[in-house]
Parts: sequence; structure tokens; C-alpha cells
Amino acid sequence: LTLPRQAPGTPGTSNLGVFNTLAFYTQDMITFSEQWKALLGVRYDNFQQETQNRIAGQRNLSRTDTAWSPRAGLVWQPSKAQSYYVSWSKSFQPSGEAFALAANNADLAPETTNNTEVGAK
Repeated sequence: LTLPRQAPGTPGTSNLGVFNTLAFYTQDMITFSEQWKALLGVRYDNFQQETQNRIAGQRNLSRTDTAWSPRAGLVWQPSKAQSYYVSWSKSFQPSGEAFALAANNADLAPETTNNTEVGAK
């Protein structure tokens, strides 16, 4: 197997990655009674990524991903010694956080995850 070689001193790539992120988050615990509480929250993310190709003839790539990530939970505390809860949340992971933009991955959508949890203590 023979691999192609670059001429000495000629880089195969010369990229500059530029990332800009902005996020807002708010959350509140609401007490309905001594036994019942709710947790509500939401996060907004704006993730901008650009790969500037500094070799002539190669195009720059960019993308912007935005998402709302909600969170909700309910707690029941029948006594001071025990509590039960259920919660749900949705999260967002832009592909640009894992790797630089390239022609073969610039169109990958962000990953989203739904998480549901039930517990007691």
C-alpha cells in the first residue's frame, strides 16, 4: 500500500476554526404545598461555527445551530424522611462541538436527547 505524499513544506490543510456561543437559562422551583413541588426550566443555545480554509481554491464552511432545551420535574414528599420524583428534560449537542466542519460533515444535524428519570429517597 503506497500512500500519497505532499511535497515538503506544502501543508495538506490550513484551517482556522471560529466558534461563537450564546446561551440563556432560567429555572424555578415552585412549591404548591408542603408535600408537592415542581421544577421548571428552559435553556436557549445559539452555537455558531465557521471553518476558514486558508488554502486557495477551498471554500469556507459555516453553520449556526439553535435550540430550546426544556426541563420539568415533580416532587412528592409525603414525609420529611421520604420523597418521590419524576423528571424529564431535552438536551442539544451541536455536531461542531465534537469535530471541525468539513465538506463531508457540515450538514450533520445536532444530536438531541430526551431524558426521563424516576426516583425515590
